[in-house]
Amino acid sequence: MNMEDLGRKGCLFGQAVGDALGAFYEFSGNLQPGQNAEYKDSRLGYKAGEWTDDTDQALVLTKAFSEAPDDLDKATLLAAKGFLKWFHDDGRDCGNHTSNVLTNPDFAKYPLEVSQAIWEVSGKKSASNGSVMRAAGIAVIRPWDEWWTFNAAVLGSKVTHMDPRCVAGAVAVSVTMAALMRGDGILSAIEEGIFAGMKVDPRIEKWLTMPLEDLDLGGKFVGFAGRCAGAGFWALREFQRQDDAMYDDLWPDRFEEILNDIIRQRGDTDTNAAVAGAMMGAHIGFSNIPKRLVDGLVKGSLLESICDNLPKESICDNLPKEPSE
Repeated sequence: MNMEDLGRKGCLFGQAVGDALGAFYEFSGNLQPGQNAEYKDSRLGYKAGEWTDDTDQALVLTKAFSEAPDDLDKATLLAAKGFLKWFHDDGRDCGNHTSNVLTNPDFAKYPLEVSQAIWEVSGKKSASNGSVMRAAGIAVIRPWDEWWTFNAAVLGSKVTHMDPRCVAGAVAVSVTMAALMRGDGILSAIEEGIFAGMKVDPRIEKWLTMPLEDLDLGGKFVGFAGRCAGAGFWALREFQRQDDAMYDDLWPDRFEEILNDIIRQRGDTDTNAAVAGAMMGAHIGFSNIPKRLVDGLVKGSLLESICDNLPKESICDNLPKEPSE
């Protein structure tokens, strides 16, 4: 397994670990200073160590876009069908906006049109974090191809979340993670991600550069896309603060400490920690995620299988030669 594969595996396992850690603390705000988050049974029936809809939806995208990487329109339809299957089979913790889209009878055939219509009904104000939380599912497919990642991330958001702020957040997170998996340093990857997100909507920049306390993760509108993406970017910057060779042996500790800091902020803790875990995991790789957290995942073997079968590097035909907005 090469370093890129370790980063891809680290990205998905980092997502799942952050998601499962944050599940119990979602909206409860009961992780005290000095305490570490632990896997616990959560309010929606998730067992200790079980990830939530955040990672389920990310894996829907991975499956759909891996099956049709050369035809993003087909991949989008496959994603829509995958989301519907997940929604009817489980559907726990599905956000209100996503639920409104998925329950429209025309969604399976016309997902982008339905997504656009639901967003317009909201007065073009609905900008929830449901597409940002699953961005890792796109980033791990073809991290060597920035143009593909950009275009796929756009559609991976728009299939349910049409607001430009949602799309920009998903694109910024995906492009940053892909850059990290290619071996770019944190600062370079962050710069690439912010630039890509701003091509979609310049308003996203301020959220991607905020300190943790200014993101107000536990305040009003906790499910806003910008806050979720901002938590992930803050996690990377915090990691970069001491990112030097002499600290390599501390990577697992810092990974967990940063997740704890985010979970202590309250709010949508599983989603914020999922994005932060995925972004850090893409940087440090699978082997530097704490082993006890990996071993504690309920469906770790499923994730192992998915990682083992990610697409190998190849050229996709019939795709735009420049990222589309």
